[in-house]
Amino acid sequence: MDPKQIFGMRVRQARQAAGLSLRKLQEKMQNLVSHAQLAKYENGQDVPSSGVLLALCSSLSCSPDQLFRPVRVGVDSIQFRKKSKWSKVREKAVKALVQDGVDRYFELEELVGIEAKPLKPLHLRCGNPEQAEEAAEEVRKSWKLGDNPIANVVELLEECHVKVQQVEAEKGFDGCSGWGTAGNDRFPVIVLANWMNDDLTRKRFTAAHELGHLVMDLSGLDAKETEKACHRFAGAFLLPRAALFAQLGKHRTHIEWKELAVLKQEYGISMGASLHRLHDLGMISDAVNKSMSIVRSCKGWKTSEPYAYAGSEECFRFRQLLYRGLAEEKLSLSKAAELARKPVEEIQDELSTGSEGSA
Repeated sequence: MDPKQIFGMRVRQARQAAGLSLRKLQEKMQNLVSHAQLAKYENGQDVPSSGVLLALCSSLSCSPDQLFRPVRVGVDSIQFRKKSKWSKVREKAVKALVQDGVDRYFELEELVGIEAKPLKPLHLRCGNPEQAEEAAEEVRKSWKLGDNPIANVVELLEECHVKVQQVEAEKGFDGCSGWGTAGNDRFPVIVLANWMNDDLTRKRFTAAHELGHLVMDLSGLDAKETEKACHRFAGAFLLPRAALFAQLGKHRTHIEWKELAVLKQEYGISMGASLHRLHDLGMISDAVNKSMSIVRSCKGWKTSEPYAYAGSEECFRFRQLLYRGLAEEKLSLSKAAELARKPVEEIQDELSTGSEGSA
């Protein structure tokens, strides 16, 4: 890809991330250039003068370096759910943000000397709920997780070379997933909405659900069946049936809510999701499931459950790689700031704070 094409792609990416049309960008630049001229930039037909470039960067809140940064990975197959109510403009904005975030992540890994690896295992056959259960067990086995609780799902995914991108989004959008491509290799990407930082059990379940979309072969299932299979996968991934049987037994005629609260606090899965697990695995009858679901609804627990989960779903991997690159002098401060999308002064403050803390 030549410099004009790179520049054009980066301009389009930054414009879409900002949710602007070409005409809106023209207006934001105070008509310094026409929307037709902006289109030429994006199509790789022309590059702007220095004055126009600075105005373009100001309008798109980016630096000139960002607009000429080489493209390392393409992210063009992020799949939004069919029931998503988002506009195409909003979807394009999220895809542009994800493209930028994943590309910066790959560049950081490359500079530090980390080799990105494709996700394994892939294409686990799923034609029914039991196969979704088995797929989750297979991934746990492959990742050597045993039947233990997962302390931090997002961190685990990133350690297993899944690029997790978190974006600002209103409630109604939880997440989506897809693939990035670099040469002949494909790399998994999961997108999560930042608002779920206030509901960590939902964030964990959504991340596991999206992992199901990535690792299972869901061909032959319709949209509803696909979502049910990924729900089953997520429940099994977070709370393995062997662990559930060991804690609660295989058959129960009555369940105390406090039992589900303990599972929530230990395994980071909501009481509602645990209740579904019990029913899916035949541990409780339809009647018990129905009566408990009614109670849950009447108490308003579908929107706000009691017994908070005290875990963490913050991932430090990107930041750790950034500091490693600086320490090993593989990154300059300006490059670190560019990759982190932060001012140089903020990176310097972070480093000096760390030095004071270790003194």
